[in-house]
Amino acid sequence: MSNQTTDTPEDPQASAGSPQQPAEGPEVPEAPQEATEGQQEPQEDDDGNREAARYRRRLRDTEADRDRLAVQVEALQRAEVDRLADKVHNVKPEALWASGATLAEMLTAAGTVDPTKVAVAANAAEQTLGLNRRRGNRVPSEGRQTAYRPTPPKPTFADAFTTTAWSDGPA
Repeated sequence: MSNQTTDTPEDPQASAGSPQQPAEGPEVPEAPQEATEGQQEPQEDDDGNREAARYRRRLRDTEADRDRLAVQVEALQRAEVDRLADKVHNVKPEALWASGATLAEMLTAAGTVDPTKVAVAANAAEQTLGLNRRRGNRVPSEGRQTAYRPTPPKPTFADAFTTTAWSDGPA
């Protein structure tokens, strides 16, 4: 019976799919493979760590660019609101912001400045702060009692030799 046990494997699945390994003795070929695998794992970890660090740096750089661009877009939006308030609605931008208006309430859903919302905010600033809206162009001398009289031009040296200068005198 001992011949039968050595000739036939006990596990039929082990004999069908994989080669048989001897039951006796240490497994010499596997020990060097484990050592080389152990040496390769730190290299893979180092490569993985380097790659992860590279992605983290790229992410930080991208986030910094995003934040910088967001600040720049907000500054441009504020400049457009200031321009519309000052030039179109004749309200000083400082008065607009002092009335409690926020940039978010003057933007469209797409993030652009809405001129009608700026007009509403300018009117609200006038009502809230009791402002008199600057209307049109202002003439500095308007309302003065004396009228502006331009002075006649002074005669030049060339005027002394013209015939019109002698025509006033005796003939």
